[in-house]
Amino acid sequence: MCLWALAKWWGTVITVCGFLAAIPYLSAKDRKDDRVIRWNEANPECTLTAADGMHRYAIEYETLRLTLAVDDNELKKSTRTAEHVFSVLITVNNRGKEAIKMVPADMKLELVSHHRAVMRAQYPDELSHHLQDDSDELIYQSEKKLKKHPEEKDTVEYRLKAHEELVSRWQTFLSTQALRETRVDSGQPEVTGWVLFKTNTKWLGNWKDEEDFVLRVPIEQHVFEFPFKLPIDSRPTLRPRS
Repeated sequence: MCLWALAKWWGTVITVCGFLAAIPYLSAKDRKDDRVIRWNEANPECTLTAADGMHRYAIEYETLRLTLAVDDNELKKSTRTAEHVFSVLITVNNRGKEAIKMVPADMKLELVSHHRAVMRAQYPDELSHHLQDDSDELIYQSEKKLKKHPEEKDTVEYRLKAHEELVSRWQTFLSTQALRETRVDSGQPEVTGWVLFKTNTKWLGNWKDEEDFVLRVPIEQHVFEFPFKLPIDSRPTLRPRS
């Protein structure tokens, strides 16, 4: 084989190999992930309702109904809660015969406006223990301060009592209303509870006037996605012409 024909043959081989190597990459990039079920207002199986100061996003999928409820003022409330906790209310209804497993700790909250920082849901018991540790440390520091400044006793004790009451309320809330790992089946077709995310991390600065979020809820082989914004956009009410 002459040199020119050999070069032409080798060039063809390289071209074909490069094309074949690119096919899986292009397919993976363009292929839609069927595991992701995303809330979309254009989808008739997705709804948005408002009542009692909360907006509720719901997705109907086969025998499941998953609802996310968000307080309209959660941005403001989260900065005033212990540990700066951002909370959402999750309700799962299973009308099917097969049981599903709910694992709240696998849920993630993406903060789109903060370089897409992702917060993992907190374990209620761990959060409760952390609150108690902080409370114990505050008591210790308060006792040290009173030894140096006994004249500030009334002020220190007042603040300490208010903090202890706050921690007690939070611990009661976590033990009774936080969503925990459970099975949802015919014996317990619906579960509801609060899922909490700590936002006082080095990856997150102050809240912006408007924040975009994506909540991801893994259930079995699927991931349910809820994009939402706070504060909720006000939508004008259409009135009939007189």
